[in-house]
Amino acid sequence: MTLLLSARPLQEEIRAKVAEGARWWQEQGVLPRLDLILCGDQGSSAVYAEGLARSGRSLGMAVEKHTLPETICEGEYMAQLQRIGADPAVHGMLPLVPLPAQIRREAVAPVIPPSKDVDAISPHTLGLFFSGRPAFIPSTARAVDELLSYYQISLAGRRVVIIGRGPSAGRAIAWMCLQRDATVTICHSKTVHLSEIARQAEILICVAGQPEMVGAAFIRPGAVVIDVGMTWTGGRLVGDVCFKEVEPLASAITPVPGGVGPITTAVLLEAAMEATALNTEHPAGG
Repeated sequence: MTLLLSARPLQEEIRAKVAEGARWWQEQGVLPRLDLILCGDQGSSAVYAEGLARSGRSLGMAVEKHTLPETICEGEYMAQLQRIGADPAVHGMLPLVPLPAQIRREAVAPVIPPSKDVDAISPHTLGLFFSGRPAFIPSTARAVDELLSYYQISLAGRRVVIIGRGPSAGRAIAWMCLQRDATVTICHSKTVHLSEIARQAEILICVAGQPEMVGAAFIRPGAVVIDVGMTWTGGRLVGDVCFKEVEPLASAITPVPGGVGPITTAVLLEAAMEATALNTEHPAGG
């Protein structure tokens, strides 16, 4: 029988830790704060930001959203980030993607103060992560790691195939898996014979952002399937995996919704609590 890797029990565990931390900081006279920066109507990103804000506030944090004009120039956008980053009341910050075409991610990322870079976007923070000395971990990789650990799915000695190579998603997950002693293959849009390579995986992690691209032909019977993708299509949220095809073949699988996504939100809030400690002078005896 296939094990459904539901987010709920782990999500509740992380949320309880965040709420406890928020209470402690409030007792010290500090309100933990995470700022989210959006440009225009970003569709799914706006929905994600609203969910993150509601979740954080319900746990005793302040979560502020800054919605900037979609037509904003790169220089003004960077100036806004610098202003938010310099605010001592802000402990963590997260610019949401996609960015408008006129704003280059590579120009923006270095502006984020490393001590407030909760999603490990800046070159400095990513560099620390890939060097094995992380201050913060990209939230998607952290969510996958914590999910596998919670369900006691070991990576050591296992063959892992990752579909997707974004720096803060596919490549970050690959590095996390290597740190856990897995043998890792990264696939992408130019990979030849993709389904054949995927079928070799004992653990298949899909982070391509292509709705339901992974069907039964990609699955080795008994594989663990982690679906990170989330796309709104036809009025519903779907992952990279065609669940109805893949679920009968897998030994364990994440649902969409209700899998990696809610854990990603929870670990981002947890990272914001860690950023609060980095950006606040501890009380005497604290």
